[in-house]
Parts: sequence; C-alpha cells; structure tokens
Amino acid sequence: VVEVFGFAVAPLARRTPGDPHGKFADEVAAQREVVEGDRLVYVNPALEKGLTPVLNPFDLDDPDAAGTVAVQVMGVFDELFRGANNAGLTGNMNALLVPCLTALLRMPDATLLTLQELFSSGPKDALFKQALKHMNPQQRRFIAAEWEKKRYEVTKDAVVAKIQTLMNSDPFLNFLCGPSTIDLDAVVEGRKVLCLSLQKGELDRDTVSAIGLFVMATLQGYVLRKYKTRKHAMVPIHVFVDECHNFLSPTVTEILEEARKFGLHLTLAQQYAGQKMDATLAKTVLGNTAVKIAGFNDEKSTQREMARLMDLDEANLVRLEKQRFYVKAGDRAAIKLIPPSNLADRKNCVSATEWRAELDRQKERHYRPVMAYEPAIPAGDDARREDPPAPKLDFI
Repeated sequence: VVEVFGFAVAPLARRTPGDPHGKFADEVAAQREVVEGDRLVYVNPALEKGLTPVLNPFDLDDPDAAGTVAVQVMGVFDELFRGANNAGLTGNMNALLVPCLTALLRMPDATLLTLQELFSSGPKDALFKQALKHMNPQQRRFIAAEWEKKRYEVTKDAVVAKIQTLMNSDPFLNFLCGPSTIDLDAVVEGRKVLCLSLQKGELDRDTVSAIGLFVMATLQGYVLRKYKTRKHAMVPIHVFVDECHNFLSPTVTEILEEARKFGLHLTLAQQYAGQKMDATLAKTVLGNTAVKIAGFNDEKSTQREMARLMDLDEANLVRLEKQRFYVKAGDRAAIKLIPPSNLADRKNCVSATEWRAELDRQKERHYRPVMAYEPAIPAGDDARREDPPAPKLDFI
C-alpha cells in the first residue's frame, strides 16, 4: 500500500486551539516507523529557499497515454476557470486545449510554461510546428486551419493569462515546471509514504489549491494509465486530504465515483460537513464515501448532518469527547472508536536532531536548486519568437 498524505488533522473534527494549523503531514512524516523504515518521501515546496521538489504533470513515460492524462489536466483547468469566473472552460477552450495538451504530453521537456508559450505562438513559430507533429491528423488539420481565426483570440489570451496568474507564484512555478524529482513509479513500487506539506502561511491559498489540484490529477492519470498494463498487479494508493474543499474538482469526484476500482482511494477531511461545497458536490462526496468518521465538533449543522448520515442520535455527537470518534462503514451500525494515544501529536515522532538529518536526506533525494526555466525547443527547429504578445483581454 502506498500512502499519500496532505495536511490533515482528523476527519470531520474541529481543531482544538492548541493544534498547529496544517501540521498533520509533518507529524506523519516524522513518525518513527516512517523515517527509520526509509519509507518517507517528503514534499514541501516551501521547505528551503533556493531548493524545490518537482512533480511535472507533463512528465509522461508513455506517449500512448497522453489522451488519458490530458483529460485529467483539462479537469484542473476547468476548476481553475470555474473559480475565476464561475463558468468553467468554454467550448472554444476545450477545442484548443485538448489537442494542445495531448501534443505537449508527447513532447519531451514540456511544462505548463510550454503550454503558455504555445498559446502565444503562431504558425511560423518552432513550438507550434513541433506541436502539430504530435497531434493526430484530425487535430492537426483543425489547429492549423483555426488557430489564427478571430473567434479564438480571446480564448488563447484567457489561457495565457490564467497560466500567468499561476506562474506569478514562485513555489507553484518551481514545483510544477522542470524535470520531475518525484518518481511516482519508485514511490509506488517502494510502498513509500509521500507527505505533501502545503501550509497556508508558507504558501498563499490559491497556490495551495492549484498545487493540490494538479497533484490529484497527476495521481489519477498515473493510476489510469498503469491500470492498462498492470490491472490485477496494481499497488493500492491511499490519499488522505485535509481541507478537501480546497482540492475538490471533477478529478476528485471522479475518483470517488470510479477510480477506487483501479486502486486509488481517498480519505477526505473537513472541519464541518459540506464545507464550501455546492449541493451537487456535497451529494457526490457524501454519497460516494463508504466510511463516515465524525469527531468532536461544536458546529450544530455538522452534528445534525453527520448524525443523519451515520444513523445516530444527534446527542451522541453533541456529547462526544475530544479524541473520540464515531465510525460507520457501509450499512453496518456506527461504532464508537477510542484510538490509541501513543501516536497522538508528536509522541511517536523522531527527535529534532533525527528530523533535521532526515530533511537533509530528503533534500538530497527529491529536491533540486531553483533555476530559471525556459521551455525546450527541439534542436534544428527555427528559433521561437522571443516576445510573445501580451494578452489583449484578461477577464480572469
């Protein structure tokens, strides 16, 4: 089993005043069994100035899977645009993004910056010509014929501007662009515990959300493409996500509805039930999770909703003590769980000296120096345009 931890505290449990905000991933990472068993992969884009881990969603070892991965990346873009203007991707955006993403996923050294540059390029530019070579014949004909038509100008400018809003965050740019330092095959085959520490305060809210969305899409794309060749030999992947409303997208809801049959499982945590979800999303999340866990929470609507979902008397949740939980699995009756206290807080963590030594090992294995990154143009092609045009209209 591979475990991927986001920053979490307890499923559907309100934090107590003494809890450090967003420290769960760090506490899991520092567990003695994880460190001493050499199972840790610690990913923190804000760990040290001048260093960064990298998980490039365009790093793809199987060009035949480009279409599958492109769908996952499209889901992220849809959520990013939905957050910006409440509309999601337009038909024109879908028409251009699908062939362009699929092409770039087949090209070496591509990143989100390459996508931005492609949407700023024209038919005479080297990158545009190279991308056409990696599209299927129908896509190639469509893009070549439609790219410069006036009806797509606003579309291309909007995509360029949206990517730029992401790239304005140095941690986002450094983490998502360049050669990956996180080898998902090695993580999965080695049964590692990957801890992704995205702490608000170190990173702004939009960066935390965008990184989380791309990581979830990358994981789902990985599972779907590996399933084609491994099927019954798949290693189960369990992902624990706190403040899950920051990362909910079509990708996440699809995992809940379908991807668990491929071996990808989610545990989602919130401070109160349905936090920042619309009615449809809340129904998807609450209806497609087989196990419900409720902890101490003084929010009345959460007590009422969780009591309904778990077929409990609401008074049981009102009187529930801290560090006690009710758990309901499937159609079985809910039970009260008293977890062992030896793993609470930092009781089972390595010492500060041991943790510093482990961080040094992590930086050596999974981090690289921050560097200025330029999308690579295949050798022998014409020089690309030095100054792509600025967006004519930014409505994001």
